[in-house]
Amino acid sequence: MAEISSGILLFLVVLIGFVSAAYAIYSLRYAGAENKRLIGFRAAVIVLLVVGYAVHTLGDYLTPMYGESAERGLESVAHVIIFAAFVLFFFVAKEAVRISKEYGFR
Repeated sequence: MAEISSGILLFLVVLIGFVSAAYAIYSLRYAGAENKRLIGFRAAVIVLLVVGYAVHTLGDYLTPMYGESAERGLESVAHVIIFAAFVLFFFVAKEAVRISKEYGFR
């Protein structure tokens, strides 16, 4: 029963992740010239975050088949990926603040 719920969770994480990544990439169509690079970088970070969450959930899914060591290995890699994505989100936010200063936002 746990394998089925882990499989459903993995499927939903991948599905929702794919939709969010697709919308992030789709938003590039509507980006203005001044923030197109920023939105592209943000879309790439969202894709990286989706990959991190998918790898993390894959670790839970593969536990019954390959044991605890596989789960720990995959989840450790996933935590590094997710941490890197959050650090990159910080740089995206910092760049957004820098871009908005010329428009008078403080």
